[in-house]
Amino acid sequence: MKKQLNLLNWKKGHCLWPLGKSYDYIRLTKDNRLIIGGEDSKINLDSKRSKKHFLRLKNFLLNVFPQLKNIKIDYEWKGTITYTKKEFPEIGKKGNIFYAFACSGHGLLTGFYAGKILAHLTLGKIDKEIKILINRKW
Repeated sequence: MKKQLNLLNWKKGHCLWPLGKSYDYIRLTKDNRLIIGGEDSKINLDSKRSKKHFLRLKNFLLNVFPQLKNIKIDYEWKGTITYTKKEFPEIGKKGNIFYAFACSGHGLLTGFYAGKILAHLTLGKIDKEIKILINRKW
């Protein structure tokens, strides 16, 4: 892979996120492997549909880096990501229940931020920033 990476001239391994493809990305791991992700679907994919998505992701990679046409794909997997219709997490309080869900696949950052908001809510610290986000009808 090192030889191929030299062909790419990709020195720092920044995540590539092409415009027009909302959740497709390519990034480099610490051990110099490429991770290609995306091809979101609104339905749970069976094996036949998954293969089509994996093929589209490989084609996406080859459109960005045609010099990798002979690269071997070591692993393929799929996972479920929760979304709300507005693609923004639900964070709030109903009675004595505090909730945060559907972080829209944005992962850790949104989850940590939701935790911060919930901590502030449980302590009764409701500032401007939190008022904007809780129990909002988008």
